[in-house]
Amino acid sequence: MSRARALVALILLLGACAQPPPPAGPSKRKDGGTDPGAVDLADPNAGCGGAAESCCAGQVCDTGLRCSSKGACCGSSGFACNAGPECCAGLGCTGGKCCAGISSACQTPSDCCAGLLCTNNVCDKPTGNCGDVGQMCCTGAQCTSGNRCAEDGTCKACGANGQACCAASPKCDAGLLCGATNVCAPDCGTAGKPCCTTGTQCTGAGLSCMAGTCAAAGGAGTLGNACLPGNTCNTGLTCVANKCQMPGSCNTPGAPCCAGQMCQGTLQCAENGTCQSPPTCTDLEGDCSASSQCCPGFQCLLTVEPVGVDNKKTCCVGEGASCPNGDLDCCGYLLCDSGKCACQNGGGDCLQNSDCCSRMCDTTAGSCLDNPNMCTGGLALGSSCTDGDMCCGAATCEPLASTGDLTCCYGPGEPCTTSKDCCGKTICDTTSTHKCLCRQSGQTCLIDLDCCDALTCNDGTCG
Repeated sequence: MSRARALVALILLLGACAQPPPPAGPSKRKDGGTDPGAVDLADPNAGCGGAAESCCAGQVCDTGLRCSSKGACCGSSGFACNAGPECCAGLGCTGGKCCAGISSACQTPSDCCAGLLCTNNVCDKPTGNCGDVGQMCCTGAQCTSGNRCAEDGTCKACGANGQACCAASPKCDAGLLCGATNVCAPDCGTAGKPCCTTGTQCTGAGLSCMAGTCAAAGGAGTLGNACLPGNTCNTGLTCVANKCQMPGSCNTPGAPCCAGQMCQGTLQCAENGTCQSPPTCTDLEGDCSASSQCCPGFQCLLTVEPVGVDNKKTCCVGEGASCPNGDLDCCGYLLCDSGKCACQNGGGDCLQNSDCCSRMCDTTAGSCLDNPNMCTGGLALGSSCTDGDMCCGAATCEPLASTGDLTCCYGPGEPCTTSKDCCGKTICDTTSTHKCLCRQSGQTCLIDLDCCDALTCNDGTCG
């Protein structure tokens, strides 16, 4: 049964069934989870704000999380993660952080996974001899994700505690400030901020170090301390992210973020430590005409609507990215398999080539074709591998620049849909030939296969 017909049947079945009463047991949290004790459901912030919890009043979530279109808090770009489900739809957990893969939308290079640039608001491999560690910064002071453009115009590790300040904002990582000596150091010692580990722990009048945070004496409800039950504070203070703050703090664009890198209302704490309005972008299932219009992690492709209306472009989740809400997160007829969007095999439904593992869709019949170069029983494009003979057709087993992992991929001259189909640092010419392009002399490379003609890859450069 096609996915569209299955969806129609499911909708009819749900409409015909009465909803069962809630099961007896522990009290229900607002986010649908359970707590062993009673929860005041009149409190709009009860059981909210954490990963996979409902968004708090004003669409507020904890640090590093954003309120999705589904009304749940999820890990945004850069959020420290242990597994993919912690990240928002479209982002993957790679190298311990939520990030966007090749061909996905981005706002800054830090939105993309390691080794990628944010070019025209889309994550892709660098095309010139720039962006990697030790190389000159690319146009716009850009370096591949995980690296920063330093003051000397080269890409290097910067912004961490004790490292040089970066050239572009943010000059330092979250929780750090760029000091007079152009070195990043902890932002500490003031009310609501962490206690300093060297020198004077807290510098503000009447402040002392309490449980690792500089706070005034008096306990809960006082400046810098935890809020009282019901998210309230003593007179003259307001509760933000369970910390009592001054009422004028972190509530206007440009104001410094409050403790815990939090802001009030719908404002978000930007990487430079100030509160800013969220970037304008289209969330999951929103209409679009280009991937650059979508929020980080999404792609703009044809999607299958719940009512069976096809041929409509919306912001959706591409192949290999997380799909916490199931098939309908995924672009086209990609299927949500083990928490990630997966391509269709021969005979499966499709709207576009990217729906098919073979990258060949018969749009008239609406079904995936078997690529004559593909094999039976071999590993499909994008699969993990250890040897080239394991991969189907023209695909070979080489590392990808985005992950460094051995993957079935295409070399120069082979057909591709996006750069994630191509091995090493080769990129996909998506404007004309739709083939993986080799790297010219002087351009960066990962493996010999990247380089054109008789060139080889020496110390990361084709020559």
